[in-house]
Amino acid sequence: MPIDLNKLAKAACWAKVENVDRAQVNKLLEVLESTKNVLYVTIFIAKQRARGEIGRYTARTLSEILLSLGENVEEAREALGLFKWLFEAAADRRRPPMRCDTVTLKDYLSWVLS
Repeated sequence: MPIDLNKLAKAACWAKVENVDRAQVNKLLEVLESTKNVLYVTIFIAKQRARGEIGRYTARTLSEILLSLGENVEEAREALGLFKWLFEAAADRRRPPMRCDTVTLKDYLSWVLS
């Protein structure tokens, strides 16, 4: 199944709104690289959500994306890498002017490139 780029934009938008720390985004890739297991990354997301390190909507959206990929580590690596890029593209931006639950990749890119 191809990676849903609109869902990645939603996850990045939520991460910005929920003030997810950049270190948390990097940790997702680290967990994937160390475990080579997509389900373990999803469990890590749940743990970080419970600790308040990742917001509810960011965790939910990222988990949906990862679970849709099954155990395909390469696609998970690609999805998390794209998520990181989208998240970092908004690093110096204020809160997104759009609704995260309906944002598309095109909307998100228009915002970060404006």
